[in-house]
Amino acid sequence: MFGIFSIFTSLFVALAYPLYITINVLEAPTTSAVEQWMSYWMLFAVLSTLEWFFGLSMFPLYYELKTLFILWLTLPKTKGAWIIYTKYIRPKLRKTRVSTGDSSMKVSAGNPARDREVLQSATTFLKEHNPGMYEKAFAQAKQRAAHINYK
Repeated sequence: MFGIFSIFTSLFVALAYPLYITINVLEAPTTSAVEQWMSYWMLFAVLSTLEWFFGLSMFPLYYELKTLFILWLTLPKTKGAWIIYTKYIRPKLRKTRVSTGDSSMKVSAGNPARDREVLQSATTFLKEHNPGMYEKAFAQAKQRAAHINYK
């Protein structure tokens, strides 16, 4: 409908704002912000692949609809990327075995002993290689645990 303007607007909304926010999140990470933006970039990669593979840009109003979808994915009030990840992608991943890329560190849902072992290894690694990040992570975990009502 708006031609080249729609393409540039879509690219700007899909890249400029998310890049800016991602940089800010990396400078002062919080778990929820990292989860939201990792979910966004994963979905953006999938959308970009589908767009290229199926030639979606040939459909009328594609870029306008894509821009609206990207806004829904990224805006703090909607957190669409996190919603899609938690409702559709995470349950599928939890049903299957997840590999970290290192064949010696495989974690599967439903194996608490192995999960504790992996967590202990990660904790040891973090303490040795990035004590500052370990302290931040430990403080955040303590803070979250204080808000959980254990029965």
